[in-house]
Amino acid sequence: MANNTTDINCVLDLSEAELPILLVLTLIFNSVSLLILNRMKVLTETIDHLLVTTLTYNDMISTLLYTFMWLGSWISCGQMLQNITCDIFGWLGTITVIWSAGIVVVMSGCRYLALVRPLYYRLHVNAKSVKIGLVGFLALFLVMVTFPLVGLASPYYYYSSNMVCAYNFTPGDGGLFHRCILGVISVFGLLTVLVILFFNISIVGQIRKTASVGHSDPTKMPSVLKNKRTAITSVTLVVSLVYVLTYGPFLGRVLYDVIYNIKSQDRLDHSITMALLFLSPLLNPIMYVLFNKKHRACLMRLIKSVCAKITCRNSIQENSITENDGKEESRGKV
Repeated sequence: MANNTTDINCVLDLSEAELPILLVLTLIFNSVSLLILNRMKVLTETIDHLLVTTLTYNDMISTLLYTFMWLGSWISCGQMLQNITCDIFGWLGTITVIWSAGIVVVMSGCRYLALVRPLYYRLHVNAKSVKIGLVGFLALFLVMVTFPLVGLASPYYYYSSNMVCAYNFTPGDGGLFHRCILGVISVFGLLTVLVILFFNISIVGQIRKTASVGHSDPTKMPSVLKNKRTAITSVTLVVSLVYVLTYGPFLGRVLYDVIYNIKSQDRLDHSITMALLFLSPLLNPIMYVLFNKKHRACLMRLIKSVCAKITCRNSIQENSITENDGKEESRGKV
């Protein structure tokens, strides 16, 4: 399959507009989440805040890229995403999607060390080491997704049904090296899923152990710190669960395709697993608000602030209209 396939029908069918609807909702939710996180940055600057902010910015950039691809492809009937532009946007979009996995691994690992190995966490984990881990994952994924650009794997593919460019996940569409690279990506991705599951199962086990045997003395831990750790742990667990449920089926399907050397992407399971990937950046900001009291409180303050500004503007406009009417009446009497 070539990566320069174009759309013949450019009419927007709202009955098949699931992707743009998901993209618009994701942009809205992540924009609100970034506003909340930037406001919270004034109050707190921790490793957990750094990781959540990084994940949100990455989700935002990923969504903006795919939104731009979809809009440009729809307006130009697929002509915009031709050859080199498909490679560039496909490369950028794929790296942002894959890097989310690395961020979630680091997030889960930090929470695992903080609860299960607290002494090691206090001595060795800091903002610098976390940033090194994030950059390390990014460098590794950059190598994985660069092979199509240098001709070692199939070029980035234009998915006409979604009107976006992304990595060609069809094993039978390239040579042996392309199939092997897909196998490495799927196996490595599934290993990250297993690692994240291990971290989070250990976290839940440690929480239950602490609650049952009184390992941590509540009188020695301030209630504010305890609530903060509970909120951070809840967010980490839910974000990890979202990753496992959205990325796991896709990676499992890719590995199945590699084993049987599938030559097309037209089955229903392909569409479903691909759509699940776009749910992850949509669900993450919702989870932040649902499972973090500070996020909810900041969101409510933001809503009240916007409502107050709207009320103030309406009041000013009404006063202005009243003053103008009074002036006209006085002029009429004169």
